[in-house]
Amino acid sequence: MFDGWFIRYKVNRPLRDDEGRVQLNRHESENLMAIDKGVVALNSTYVEYVDRFFLLRGWGVLCGIPGIVVALVAAIVISLAIGGMNRAEYPAEMQGNIALLVVGGLFALVATALLRITMFRDIFGYTYSPIRFNRVERKIYVFNGDLKGGILTIPWDKAFLFPGRGRPIGGGDADWTYDLRCHVLDENEVVRHTFAIGHHCGNSKTEVLQHWEMIRRYMEEGPQALPFPPLALYLSTEPTLRNAFIIQVGGMGDGWLRVVAGIFTVPWAIARYLTLKTCRRPKWTEEIERACRIEPNDPYLQPTPRFAGDGQTKGPDGDTRYFAYQEKAAEEAIRYDQAHEKSSDIAV
Repeated sequence: MFDGWFIRYKVNRPLRDDEGRVQLNRHESENLMAIDKGVVALNSTYVEYVDRFFLLRGWGVLCGIPGIVVALVAAIVISLAIGGMNRAEYPAEMQGNIALLVVGGLFALVATALLRITMFRDIFGYTYSPIRFNRVERKIYVFNGDLKGGILTIPWDKAFLFPGRGRPIGGGDADWTYDLRCHVLDENEVVRHTFAIGHHCGNSKTEVLQHWEMIRRYMEEGPQALPFPPLALYLSTEPTLRNAFIIQVGGMGDGWLRVVAGIFTVPWAIARYLTLKTCRRPKWTEEIERACRIEPNDPYLQPTPRFAGDGQTKGPDGDTRYFAYQEKAAEEAIRYDQAHEKSSDIAV
């Protein structure tokens, strides 16, 4: 279940807090930006992000296992009922078989519902739903696959971006996670569609603002306004077993912590791989690809990693600078969150 602050933000304005203070805009002394929130392509023409749920792929298959078990039980019960009907000689036996058939039917309905809300939302779709920001055309392209009109095109100057929040499964009121979202409005300013951009930002509101600042700088000032170095692409969307294990199992700590975490994450990694192998790669239209043409010898073209985590930072020194920047950005987010923890929401 997701919630959001339905407060409009013109894209040519910096996000502000509830006291009207500009947050992490270009005039901040450090202005550290969250540069790893699901970026999968970056050049002088466009920057592209994965959707909010890319890293959660595989959960549907994993959670659909109970539905499969219930479906198998239903199939066995129904088979026994039908077989019993064919052999029934007395009304009493027929009544028992009918009751068995009804029970099997109920199991089948439960299984269908379970699979509908879990596995069938995960498989046979697209590996991810990209969101592309074209700074040359000043447009946002949102890939929706076969739903909601396929591909949405939103003029950059008419986009309404805001910090959204969602409660994790089983989480309490204090367990909100935050992300950057965008409303798509019709001519009457009625919200027709809402999408999240890139990864969630954990429980940090400030990381949402950092995420926003990177996109704002790119669209308004160009890639030269971003931190080069240490900016590099680390996320791979290729549906490989290697990527599934790196994304789900990597970063689970060391020693015994990794072993314990592996009990839960290894099945998820396998489920993720199986899920993505049933899905198609997203494909933009030829018209959009022409509008997003990359110039030869683009100095800001970031190389695509061969696999997840394979960031091309130009050697160990680049790695050191990248992770030092990330650590400093995270520290700045914590500092700002703590300084404004009494603020309940972000508003203009």
